[in-house]
Amino acid sequence: MGYKSEAPAEPNDPLRPSGVWALTIYAGIFAGISPLVFNILLVITGNVDQPVSLLLSILLNIAIVYFAIGAWQGKNRDRKIFLAVLSAYYLLIGFNNFLIFSTQLIPEDEIFQVVGRILQGIFFPAIYLWYFNRPSTRYFYLSKYE
Repeated sequence: MGYKSEAPAEPNDPLRPSGVWALTIYAGIFAGISPLVFNILLVITGNVDQPVSLLLSILLNIAIVYFAIGAWQGKNRDRKIFLAVLSAYYLLIGFNNFLIFSTQLIPEDEIFQVVGRILQGIFFPAIYLWYFNRPSTRYFYLSKYE
């Protein structure tokens, strides 16, 4: 007999979809906590070339962690803000790498890395927007708090 992710609060309350578990935790770690720690280390070491850009990045990382937790808890408003902030984060990464790629000053051994980040900037928001707006996933959010 397998374990369920959580017991429903009421008989008609849906269980948290496993994709919500996986995607919110993934985003919280790899778009939130990990880059946040890296950015804080940049501030500590004094290796800051563009403080406004770094501040924006830190704020985005904090927002991703905060709203990923809310989205994981089943808060529909937090789901919407989480998708907006996460999409902005990845689209900015993709756009930044597109600008780098367009200069054509990239060493040949880094071209695949830059192209990969451009694709990541398109692919990740698309996956998150698709999954979190699926009817079954939206049902989980709408049945809990609205």
